[in-house]
Amino acid sequence: MDKSKALAICGWDTSEKIMNITYQEELRILGFQFTNSSNFTSKEYWCRIISHARAAAQEGYHRNISLDKRIQFVHDYLLARIWYSSQIFPIPNDGIRQLNTAISWFLWKGEIFRVPLSTLQRSREAEGWNLINIWAKSRRIRAQGQREGSVTADWIAKWNILPAVPNPPHLSSVPVALDYIRVYILDAA
Repeated sequence: MDKSKALAICGWDTSEKIMNITYQEELRILGFQFTNSSNFTSKEYWCRIISHARAAAQEGYHRNISLDKRIQFVHDYLLARIWYSSQIFPIPNDGIRQLNTAISWFLWKGEIFRVPLSTLQRSREAEGWNLINIWAKSRRIRAQGQREGSVTADWIAKWNILPAVPNPPHLSSVPVALDYIRVYILDAA
C-alpha cells in the first residue's frame, strides 16, 4: 500500500481517504503524466512530446543523408513516440502543425525549393515518397483502439462508462439523397 496512489479527478471529495491512500495532484503511469484535469493532462503531455520530437529533428539536421533516408528517420525515430502516445491522448491540431513544421524543416534542411508534405505523402506509384500523414494515422490509431472487440472497448463496456451508440451516432440526421441537402441545410440554419 505504500506505493499506491489515487488521483482525484475533477470534483472528487478528497477529504475522505479510501484505504488510507492519499490523493495526488498528478501521477505517472507507464510514462504518461496524468493530472486531475484531463484537458490539462493532454496539453501538457503533447507539449513535452512534441518538443522532444523537435529536438530530435534538430539533432539529426546536420547529418548528410539522402531524402529517402531522412524520410525513413522520420518514420522510424521521430514519430515512434507519437504513435505510442496517440493511443492514449489525441494529438491536438496545433501539435500536428508543429510536427509537420519540424518534419519539413528536417527534410529540406533550409533549401529554397521545397516540395509540399502532401506531395511527399503520396504513394510511390503516384510519384510520392510514402511519408506518413500524421493526422490520418493518429486518428486511425485512436479509432482502432475503440473498435468493437478491442481491449479498450471491452474495458469501457465492463465499467459501463459509455453506453452503446450506433456508429455513426448522427446517422439518422444525414440526408440520404441530394434533394434533401438543401432542405437539411435550410432547416439547420
